[in-house]
Amino acid sequence: MSTPAVGILGGTSLLGSTLFEGAEPRNVVTPHGAVTVRLTADVAFVQRHGEAPFVPPHRINHHANIAAFKKLGIQNIAAVNSTGSLREDWPPGTRVVPVDYFNLFNPPTYFDEAMTFTVPGLDAGMREALLDAARALGHEVYDGGVYTQVQGPILETPAEIRFLATVGDLVGMTMAHEAILARELALNYATLCLIDNYANGIADTALALSHIDEARAENLAVAESILKEVIQQFPAGA
Repeated sequence: MSTPAVGILGGTSLLGSTLFEGAEPRNVVTPHGAVTVRLTADVAFVQRHGEAPFVPPHRINHHANIAAFKKLGIQNIAAVNSTGSLREDWPPGTRVVPVDYFNLFNPPTYFDEAMTFTVPGLDAGMREALLDAARALGHEVYDGGVYTQVQGPILETPAEIRFLATVGDLVGMTMAHEAILARELALNYATLCLIDNYANGIADTALALSHIDEARAENLAVAESILKEVIQQFPAGA
């Protein structure tokens, strides 16, 4: 099987996606741990929470997940991240391709010992691939916005949300760590963020986990169609 040109990094909701039907699970051993990568001729999929029983956000082995793509020779990573909205005008169901992120408090690195510095950021080419895919399908996706990262798994207090809303538009528990490590390994990473809920205190309605689950299911079909279009932009061997 040839090496796919694009990798998908997503959560547990993508495990049942038709995008990965017939995928061959491969155990990829990295210096940071082993990762199960599901491979087809067109795409490599890593489920960021690992294999069942899934690990919560604060225990994800981001170092191993990103290193597995690098070891397989996959240069381009399209991620999907569930998020909360820090803006009243971005309700649940909104899709966003953020242009930046905020994560000052616990940034990961592969360079614990070496004096190596990296300019952070999201890859412009992969961002455009996600946006082009959405446009081609007629899906409304916002181009821009700032993702703020928290540790999890505890959701944020209204006071914490008010603080995060001074610098960002979205809040989540995974994306910034992935983007930082991908940049350190010179991989092209960008993400499609799916807003599943208003962050705590943003809307008049009290935050409920059942509402998050409902919005996540609605977002999944849109995410799958966009990812399918992105995969077609990166044919294997090209």
